[in-house]
Amino acid sequence: MSDRGRIEITARSEIRVGRPLSRRTLRAVDTGYLATCTATRCQWQGLFPTAEIALSAVENHYHNETGSRHRDTAQWRYTVAELADAETAYTLDDSNIGSDEPAREWPVPRTTETVADLVARGDRITLPPNRPQKVTAVRESRSLGLPTWSVSFCDTETDLIDDELPTRLKNELIAQDGAIYTSFGEAPLAAPAFEVDGRANHQANIDAFGTREEAHAE
Repeated sequence: MSDRGRIEITARSEIRVGRPLSRRTLRAVDTGYLATCTATRCQWQGLFPTAEIALSAVENHYHNETGSRHRDTAQWRYTVAELADAETAYTLDDSNIGSDEPAREWPVPRTTETVADLVARGDRITLPPNRPQKVTAVRESRSLGLPTWSVSFCDTETDLIDDELPTRLKNELIAQDGAIYTSFGEAPLAAPAFEVDGRANHQANIDAFGTREEAHAE
């Protein structure tokens, strides 16, 4: 545990495993290695002090697990990510894990805030370069096992109480310094995924808020 009350996974005694690990725990970790099994409908993941232990653990999970999704190796996938600090993770080349310095593949920004605290259903947003839209839902998701969000939106004139909304999506979103970004690409933090133009009067559409509490859940 760090002096600031955040989590640092530095020893075997600090290993944490869950199905999945809570989003709150993952956001609290400063450093460690996160292994995630991405077999269909499997939610196993763990935090480990080294990449080698993380890789060994996810391989052992696969070999000890029962069910068709794990028996078919062609469908089994996993990720091992280095959590370098509170804001950045790195995917690792698993063929190099076990060496003195596991090869980092590319950096991935981590969320330091909750996207659902910054944008909600009914809000007006502007997508680059200048496309006004209206948010229809904010939902939790994960990328590399880490907390992300998906935001769906539609044209501003669309009524949100329509049964079938013609929506579009931005996936794998994170938040840093009060702005919302995608968590992938060559320079994901170069510009926000969209600008939030203003919070809507949500009480006017209270019956359509099935995803509001879900979006805030941690």
